[in-house]
Amino acid sequence: MSKWGLLLLVVNAAAAAVVYLVLACLVRPGGNYWLTAVISGFMYPVLLRTNFRWYQKVGEKSSASGIGIGLDRLYTLLQEHCLNEFNVAVANDRRRTAEQVASKFNQKDLSMKIQHHIDAYPDFARQQQANADLASLTARFAGDQERLRYNLAVFLIDQLPSGETKKLLRGK
Repeated sequence: MSKWGLLLLVVNAAAAAVVYLVLACLVRPGGNYWLTAVISGFMYPVLLRTNFRWYQKVGEKSSASGIGIGLDRLYTLLQEHCLNEFNVAVANDRRRTAEQVASKFNQKDLSMKIQHHIDAYPDFARQQQANADLASLTARFAGDQERLRYNLAVFLIDQLPSGETKKLLRGK
């Protein structure tokens, strides 16, 4: 797990703990700690999406003149950073797998495997779409055989379930 993902989990756990403690210590909903836990589970996202204002001029309706902490903005930035980090990790994994597939098979073999997989689709509309995507890919990289082979490998791994891609790399 990445440090940013861990930070996101810690922030969520801390917010849930704060809401739980406030409910358990101050509100005490009838000593029912399960109810307290359920309420805090629903309320802690509200805490994370709140904009706390410490100062705002009297009569001002705009928050632009106020001083505060936009927890919502900070939390959204943290979420976006974690999502970006996850997307980069997925892209790196796909790239490594595509490089392995491209180095193992030539362009003709890749095209044949892709076409056999497309022909096996039970849905005719999906077959047509995959054939159109394959034709577009082949036309786009027709002048660069190395990039075509790599992109055919990407196309193949996108079509196959991950277990099948691993079997393909093992030669099964």
